[in-house]
Amino acid sequence: MEQLPGICKRRTAVELACRLTGLNGRTVGTHYGGISASAVSNIRRKVRKDQNDLLPLVDKLVATIQKAKV
Repeated sequence: MEQLPGICKRRTAVELACRLTGLNGRTVGTHYGGISASAVSNIRRKVRKDQNDLLPLVDKLVATIQKAKV
């Protein structure tokens, strides 16, 4: 089943927020529409398992953002 672009955007945003801010799942979930900490964990697991081919994109975005911080 093909995923909607909005789902991929949300997964990317949640993963970036977790990686770059150090906030816990509950706090990130609250920011992204009140989703639970377990939902955040499930999103992160799906990204790590490379569902929707998001992992390379997320890794590239993290690297780019971290370079820009310097």
